[in-house]
Amino acid sequence: MWTLSFAIQLFTAFIGTLGFSIMFRLDKKHLVPAMLAGGFTFFVYYVIEVLTASLFLAAFIASIASAVISELLARVRHAPTILFILPCAIPIVPGGSLYNAMFHLISKKLDLAWQYLANTLLVTIGIAGGLAAVTLVLHIAYATVAYAKAKANAK
Repeated sequence: MWTLSFAIQLFTAFIGTLGFSIMFRLDKKHLVPAMLAGGFTFFVYYVIEVLTASLFLAAFIASIASAVISELLARVRHAPTILFILPCAIPIVPGGSLYNAMFHLISKKLDLAWQYLANTLLVTIGIAGGLAAVTLVLHIAYATVAYAKAKANAK
């Protein structure tokens, strides 16, 4: 499980998160926390994928971890969540799988193209589902707290 390949992938997850953080013009004081969060997101993705062999489940759980850590960083660092969530999700975006799908489609190897496309869609849906789940739960929690405060202030 812990191989040189994993170490290289984890390192590139940190660097990729840094690159996208810079591209999104994240303030310098937020770069290191964003890098650590991006590396953590990839770590979760890798561990879940190795344990379950499910791309969807790995992407779903990793995107939940990404959204939660982004929310925590936003609260601690007094910044919008979106500043952290976009760079942190980058390490689990299925770019290689999409590239392989298009390559095999052009090469007229349709069976491999469909396989890679299915993997790309599984990971994409997993990412979207995880982010949506956390957003929904937090929205309900914030609304409940706001309602309780309003009710307490009305008395």
